[in-house]
Amino acid sequence: MKQDGRSFWKQIGMTFFLFFLCNAFVITSSFYLFFHWIELNPAQLKIAAPITFLNVFLLTVILTGIYAIRSRFTVTRPARKIQEGLDRITRGDFTGTIPPSGVNPQLDAIAESINRMTAELGSVETLKTDFVSNVSHEIKTPLALRSAITPRCCKARGFPKPSAKPTPPRSRTPPNGFRG
Repeated sequence: MKQDGRSFWKQIGMTFFLFFLCNAFVITSSFYLFFHWIELNPAQLKIAAPITFLNVFLLTVILTGIYAIRSRFTVTRPARKIQEGLDRITRGDFTGTIPPSGVNPQLDAIAESINRMTAELGSVETLKTDFVSNVSHEIKTPLALRSAITPRCCKARGFPKPSAKPTPPRSRTPPNGFRG
């Protein structure tokens, strides 16, 4: 399952919005507590408000970037490796394993469980193959004996020898090649 560009940017936008709200709340609360004892006139507020908003915006951009990079390395890449491993298993390849990422313990536990499941499925596949070959052998052996004995029995009882060239099966199409 690949993530398209729109959902990626939608996720980044939502993260940015949540970080913005949290940062605005923390900074506004801090400024209120700090400036509660200081008297500011309206001219000073007109200068301080845009600077404060710009600080909140820049801090939010930095935190969103850090979050996006961190989630890419700790969630997106390990999840992509797990998805690729599951795709291989779906195609019937039980030989590969999913390497643990080492950065996300929960995804590493999922990868280890999938590796155990893959090993078990591989052994079941081997058992199935062995079973089919054994059944095939057990069926072929009596048929081979029967086909070896049948001509002798027919000859001993006086039946005519079967022709060496079998007759071809009848065609369902008329001789002119057209159907109905």
